[in-house]
Amino acid sequence: MKKLIYLFVAVVFATQAFAQNFDAIKKSKERMEKLFSLEVPKPCGLSKVDDLTNESEKIVQSLKTNSLLLYKYYYSVAGKTELGEDYTEGIIPTPAELTTLSQAIKEEPAAIKKVSSLLPEATKEMKTIKNPMKLKAVNKSLKYSQEVITLATEEHTAQFELIIELVGKVTK
Repeated sequence: MKKLIYLFVAVVFATQAFAQNFDAIKKSKERMEKLFSLEVPKPCGLSKVDDLTNESEKIVQSLKTNSLLLYKYYYSVAGKTELGEDYTEGIIPTPAELTTLSQAIKEEPAAIKKVSSLLPEATKEMKTIKNPMKLKAVNKSLKYSQEVITLATEEHTAQFELIIELVGKVTK
């Protein structure tokens, strides 16, 4: 009887941990939808501003790749999606696959930092513009990059927490 109670408690705690992280995945998907709904500005002709936009777009693509793979691995380990549906499409990731994914996630802050460091230079370059029509395009690029930085920082933190949990579950 005691073993049955311990088993029940263990199942409840495991279910709760997955439920909490399914909420994290749901929020992650919402962030990713915001990122993908952002319109990538067209080149404006200013090198630093265009570099900033290009680097921001690279971050979005990296986050997309890493997040989709992370969801797939998480669902495989949990056996369910965040909606409670059975997930049978994937196989449990190997420690090597998780290591590769964690390395990719580990590289994200450097890319975010690079974009953040380009922002002041791009803003300085923007001040040289006198044409209000061109200024509008430059401003759009700067706002896009700022939004990417904000959402990417939040998403990276969520990815980091999920990959740590996955590594713990797979290497048990």
